[in-house]
Amino acid sequence: MKRYRLIGLLLAGMLLLSTSCSEDRGVVAPVDSSGTDFTASTFDAQLAAQELVASIGWEVEPGQEPATKAASSQSTGAPTACIEAFTRTSVAGDVVHYEWHIRVGRGQYDVIGLHRVVRESRPYLPIRTRANVFLQHGDYKTFAGCFLPGVLSPRIPDDAGFAVYLARNDVDVWGIDQAWCLVPASETNLSFMADWDMQRQVNDLLTGIEIARVARLLTGNGYHAMLLSGYSTGGPMGFAALNQETQLRPALRKIAGFIAVDQGLKSAVQSPPTIRP
Repeated sequence: MKRYRLIGLLLAGMLLLSTSCSEDRGVVAPVDSSGTDFTASTFDAQLAAQELVASIGWEVEPGQEPATKAASSQSTGAPTACIEAFTRTSVAGDVVHYEWHIRVGRGQYDVIGLHRVVRESRPYLPIRTRANVFLQHGDYKTFAGCFLPGVLSPRIPDDAGFAVYLARNDVDVWGIDQAWCLVPASETNLSFMADWDMQRQVNDLLTGIEIARVARLLTGNGYHAMLLSGYSTGGPMGFAALNQETQLRPALRKIAGFIAVDQGLKSAVQSPPTIRP
């Protein structure tokens, strides 16, 4: 019944989402790319989640201490995840917005944004809740621009936005900024994007979901698959992620369910008519 309630909250909030996505957000300033050197094949989402939890100082659930995993990584010399920036912002009342920049590859702009919008019992202590959702933005938008517009515009109330609506209803809201969102407008040489295809975005999306799942586990919310919702081009991205997960055993899947917003599985556009000589 709790899952049906969560789905109902998501559907009820679609009108808020369509309104909140009327404001564009500018690109994020470039992040420091020095130091860590690793590829997606060696990226460890569990280590990233450990570093994420430590960066904020969240309390770790007894019995979920990550010391063994961290020691194993250090002994093998495997690269660790890299949190390049993080912030915590109070949005409205007890609802707060956490944001991290996470290095996922060796390229200068191989960095994704990860977000969490959640109620807190007290500062730096998010509520525990099984209800969760992971939000994927579309084109021309970042996570905040699409789901948290009130924090970006002086013309919109701070508490406006789909993410705030869900958080106020005790949903643990996570989401991603795809790597292209963090490329500065001043960058004129975009040759590094030559292979930034749909598969890359799907991989980064699943990486973000896994980091969120482990962080939730460490902080007492359980290691549950997450409900995914994709807005606009986040819809096809979500369908692609679901397709990829069909090749895994159910116990290994990260996505519990999917809601596509403003985008369908099939297009209403018909094929062009056949031209006969």
